[in-house]
Amino acid sequence: MIDLSEFEIDNPGKALIALAVQEKRERVIRDGVRRYIPHFKQDLFHRSPKKIRAIFGGNRSGKTVAGAAEGSWWATGLHPYRSVPVPSHGRVCTVDIANYLERIIIPEYKRWIPHDFLKGGM
Repeated sequence: MIDLSEFEIDNPGKALIALAVQEKRERVIRDGVRRYIPHFKQDLFHRSPKKIRAIFGGNRSGKTVAGAAEGSWWATGLHPYRSVPVPSHGRVCTVDIANYLERIIIPEYKRWIPHDFLKGGM
C-alpha cells in the first residue's frame, strides 16, 4: 500500500486513482506486445496460418502497427498464434532507410518489443 501521508493532498482517493492510472500507462509502455489488442483486420493477419502473408490498407489503417507487433512476437517468441523458435530471423523492408526506417519502423519496434527484452530496458 502506498503511504500518501507525506504529501499535502486534499483528496487521497483521487491521488490513488491518479497513481493507478499512471502505473497502468507505464505498464502498457513497458509490456509492448503483451498488451497489444489488434483490430479485426489486424487479427485476421496475425491469425493466418499461411507462410507468406501481407497486409494492405489505406493511411492510418494499422499496417505499420500490425507489422511491428508481428515482428516483435517473432523476435521475442511471444507469438500468441504460432510456435516460434527463438532466436529467429526476419527481414524488414522499407521504401527509404533514412526516413522511413529510422523515423517510423525502429520507434515502432521499440514501442512493441517488451522492455525486458531490450538491452538496458529501452
